[in-house]
Amino acid sequence: MDSARACDALKNIDTADLIRFLAKDKSKAISTNPNCVTYAIMRLGDAKTIEAAPVIADYLDYKRPFTPEEEESIRLHFSMPLREFYPAVTALFQIGKPALPALSNAICKPNISSLALDKAVFTTMLIFREDPTAGIRFLKSNAQASTDPVISARINQAAETAIRWCGSDRRDECLAALK
Repeated sequence: MDSARACDALKNIDTADLIRFLAKDKSKAISTNPNCVTYAIMRLGDAKTIEAAPVIADYLDYKRPFTPEEEESIRLHFSMPLREFYPAVTALFQIGKPALPALSNAICKPNISSLALDKAVFTTMLIFREDPTAGIRFLKSNAQASTDPVISARINQAAETAIRWCGSDRRDECLAALK
């Protein structure tokens, strides 16, 4: 998607203003100008804007609109990687390990949607793609550090869910990291 063309309104503003745009009213921003939401998230991710990670994490369940070319591909039954449709996943992955606190906080939210929770765990494991057991250990250490038993249980559940992104060659190591 040529997001620069899709959102001229945000084209010349700085990262602080992009963060403010996303932080204002998520549902209004998505309903009135989803292309600008996509543009802001992608630009903050491209710039590896660490301070944007908490706001971007609020958009983990935001699925960007399809371009006309993508609509045609879908109509013709061509598949595309799903993570490309969730710009927050890509942006937080681009930010990398500095985005982990925002992802951990997202996982801890009691009102997080199941889709956003799934994307938070997936993005965490994507960041740890070279060493998925480190991703499991990261989640487990956050669970152990929590003084709230409900949050601790939520993070432990996320760690168990994360096993599916370990790959068959690392699965046993990841299972051992759960203990």
